[in-house]
Amino acid sequence: MKEIFILLVVATVSCSAIVCQLDQMCESPTIEAGQVDSYAMEVRQKMATHRCFRETLESTLQALEHDEISLADAASRVRDASQAWWPIYLADTDRLESGWTPTERIARNLIGHLENRVEFNPDLNSRVQALRLELHSIDWQPAQK
Repeated sequence: MKEIFILLVVATVSCSAIVCQLDQMCESPTIEAGQVDSYAMEVRQKMATHRCFRETLESTLQALEHDEISLADAASRVRDASQAWWPIYLADTDRLESGWTPTERIARNLIGHLENRVEFNPDLNSRVQALRLELHSIDWQPAQK
């Protein structure tokens, strides 16, 4: 019985030490009781702005998929929405996509989104190929002053 008790104590102490280490690794900012409403409002605002951006992105992808909008117009629409609601997207495309301008990088990203949909909708492949041709036919270089 004594061995079981010692084993339980060791296990409890070990688990407590691990939980403390994980807690320190995952520290989040401490929020005072008076700040909870402010923090919650900030989170809701971020969620709302992200939703506005995602809705614009998704409707633009649908329009591209159905050939209702040009690639350049789609990229401009998403760029404007990102500037207004979700600048993180611009930073991510600047970091992850190649291209002369933010609009070109967004155009490449939009094509990438549609390429991912080809797996579920093989008929979309011809539209993706047409968008790639359109991408290469546009002069994306920034205007020289």
